[in-house]
Amino acid sequence: MNQEITNFQNKFIFNLLIGSVTKDDFFLASQDNSQESLFKKIEINYLHKFFLDFIYKNKLTDYLIEDSLKKLKKEAILLSVRNLKLHEIARKISDEFESNNIRYSILKGLSISRIIYEDASFRTLRDLDVLVHLNDLDSAVLSLKKFGFYFPGRPVGNFKIFHNEDNYDLPKLIDSNGLIIEVHFSILGDYKNECFLTKEILRNENNFTIDEKNINAPSLEENFAHLLYHGTSKEILGSGLVFISDLYRILESKNFDITKAVKIIKNNSLDQELRFYLDILNYFNAHNYKSKILEEHIEVKSMDDSLLSEAIRLLFSQVGVSQKRLLKVKKFKNDKNLITKFEQIRSIFFPSTKKLSREFGETINNLNFFKIYIKYLERSFRELGKYAVNELKKIGKKQNTEFLVYTKVDNYFKNQDAN
Repeated sequence: MNQEITNFQNKFIFNLLIGSVTKDDFFLASQDNSQESLFKKIEINYLHKFFLDFIYKNKLTDYLIEDSLKKLKKEAILLSVRNLKLHEIARKISDEFESNNIRYSILKGLSISRIIYEDASFRTLRDLDVLVHLNDLDSAVLSLKKFGFYFPGRPVGNFKIFHNEDNYDLPKLIDSNGLIIEVHFSILGDYKNECFLTKEILRNENNFTIDEKNINAPSLEENFAHLLYHGTSKEILGSGLVFISDLYRILESKNFDITKAVKIIKNNSLDQELRFYLDILNYFNAHNYKSKILEEHIEVKSMDDSLLSEAIRLLFSQVGVSQKRLLKVKKFKNDKNLITKFEQIRSIFFPSTKKLSREFGETINNLNFFKIYIKYLERSFRELGKYAVNELKKIGKKQNTEFLVYTKVDNYFKNQDAN
């Protein structure tokens, strides 16, 4: 697919996210048999409801590949069911947390879907993010156990919490339906360093409702700051695209207080992240009244034009290969825990536990992982060597253009020289 069509697709998706997409955008984005790639971008960013809503309103179903449309509709139904289950779980655990005096706040997707979106099922939820006070972690996890959530790979009933000083959350908890809860105890990094946003969210009394039940949540301004961080610098542009819609809708809300938002952004050193988001709006000529006001409060410089174009290209591609590699390298450099360093070295020489589990038809846990690794070694020592060499080549490949772009973007967000 040529770059021109890629640009048309990026523009289509951006306009879809901010609610200004047109039929012309769609036809330009799907020309020359490029519909399949457009569908793929919709799927990997969980934009099913955005896309289907646009298609039905504009009566464009006849222009779509029938099998792809059926697949998208089927996935949308399953995602809607998951949304409803996560909303129900949020209501239940908030009751439980409050009964046990656990300080908490429901973060990101679920709170935003209830506060900003007219239809709470419109924005797809991958999981449920909950911020819990550090001193309440054990109580929170025990409460989640009552609803069938557990740490994958742990023996049943082993709920001892492990976290090191570089962490900001616990391992994911799942239930028998595959629902995921992420318990955070810090928003903008490790818990040993003071996070003003974490304190602010847990101190303030903001909420939304599910079935007339008040549930603790960040304010619009706190959500704006968190989503800004999560969508840009946290995963180095690898967290998906829906944050563009979330932030834009918050900006359009009459309840959004720019003065409060600017204060939170500056207190938490998110100036670069805001500058980048505003530059995305500039790139697509999509500023609104409040984004223009925010421009006046931000003094940090933009990326240079060529880096900005590359960063936006990588953001919209969401391929994430080099981005994930850079995150691994950063984690290895920063992690002070020898056990987790060993785990990172292991990941270089062995495929992921998920891949090994699929390959050998057995879930890997603390009891059988040595057995599985021995099976892997017995089956193909050559394959192991080939995998390790390829991974090491990737990490050492300094001239990898994509990797270097991600590195420059990361340096920009860290307020370092990005050139």
